[in-house]
Amino acid sequence: MDVGSAGHLAGLEPVDRRRCPGNRAAGQRGDHAKSPPGFGSALYRALPKEERKAMRGELFDRHKKGAHNRSQDFAQLSSALRATPFDAVAVQALLDQQAQSMADLQNALQQEWLARVEAMSDEDRLVYADRLEEVVKRGPRGHKKKD
Repeated sequence: MDVGSAGHLAGLEPVDRRRCPGNRAAGQRGDHAKSPPGFGSALYRALPKEERKAMRGELFDRHKKGAHNRSQDFAQLSSALRATPFDAVAVQALLDQQAQSMADLQNALQQEWLARVEAMSDEDRLVYADRLEEVVKRGPRGHKKKD
């Protein structure tokens, strides 16, 4: 699993701002080019490579279970969308369930991240803070921003 996959796993991937209302046509860089990356993905990308690898390994089972649950949820959603009469309450329950699953995963990732940062020495934490600043300077696409 790569960095993007782990960020996606957590629902922490930056939004593709090219497709957001009010932005320029896809591919053109507007004000969003100056925005920082997503918070969770920046915290993850700034971790040392071995820490990122360990987190991915520890969260793999959770991701696998989540994928199975999402498959079931999509099947239920498909049935609900085809139902006559349409039951908006049932669809809302599925949406709420998905939102809670994402919140639970994000919380697990945050707790895992915090435990790793807490275990760092003062020196390692300062190095991490410097790496985090670099990640933020590079922005959501991972390239250094032009001033």
